[in-house]
Amino acid sequence: MQWWGYSKEHGWVVLDRSISSNRPGVKGDLLFFRCRDSTTFLAKRASWEAPAYTFARNYLRGLAPEESAQAAAELEALESRWPEFELEIGRQQHEAEARAEVARLEAERLQQQRELAQRKQDTIAKHRGFLQRLGLPYGGVAEVAPTKSRRAVRCAACGKTIDRAIGVQCATCTEPVCASCGACGCGSKPQPA
Repeated sequence: MQWWGYSKEHGWVVLDRSISSNRPGVKGDLLFFRCRDSTTFLAKRASWEAPAYTFARNYLRGLAPEESAQAAAELEALESRWPEFELEIGRQQHEAEARAEVARLEAERLQQQRELAQRKQDTIAKHRGFLQRLGLPYGGVAEVAPTKSRRAVRCAACGKTIDRAIGVQCATCTEPVCASCGACGCGSKPQPA
């Protein structure tokens, strides 16, 4: 079902009620189709009232007879193109959803990168503290390609599995650094699980 109307800003518009965001009782913006350039646009639900948007029949009634006849013919021609418009709405909506999904995935990837960078910084800080407690100099760390090794290695200091996905190893002993306690192979070697 469609709602046909007229907007001073957009001209003839259609609100396709089969679109989930346009159904009654749903909150959020409405997706309109602007006939003059075959594009969709979002409008606040609260703005969907006269004078911004006028139901087509009411708009025609408010015109002078000659203008009303001309506008009615224009509306009839547009309504006959509904199948074409419906396909265009679907195509534009599909493209918008695809762009939104790409943006969501990119935001998720960036968030994961930020979290990994923070985990690396936390691991490096714990490693400095570990070496300081042992009275050993901090020789830095090397970043190595994160691995998802099937062979789990337990930290000799705290007993937790070393997270190799963080990709931080001690520059002195070249062993992976434990993200839980900051221990490396300096002073003791990790043992296989």
